Amino acid sequence: MSKPPIADKGTICPLHKQDVSKVCHKCPWYILVRGKHPQSEEHIDQWGCAVQFLPMLLIEGAQQSRQTGAAVESFRNVFAGAGNNLLAAIANAPRQLKMDGNGN
Repeated sequence: MSKPPIADKGTICPLHKQDVSKVCHKCPWYILVRGKHPQSEEHIDQWGCAVQFLPMLLIEGAQQSRQTGAAVESFRNVFAGAGNNLLAAIANAPRQLKMDGNGN
């Protein structure tokens, strides 16, 4: 992994109480985030503080959880329908066997 770049001067880090250009590139919370913003769909390729990115990452996590829940519900509905069809086939099997066995 490449070395973190030095942050732009002018902002004070709330954790270290120093200019970000002096501390961020040394901080383990200074991370690179790549991907799409969950609300605007704009591409992100940015170094920044993990605390700064936390709200955006929480929104993305919530969206992924909703999508997973919807997929699981859809999967359950497919198998519930298949289970009902199987139960109906099992319930009709004795009648079908009687008809086939007696030649009726």
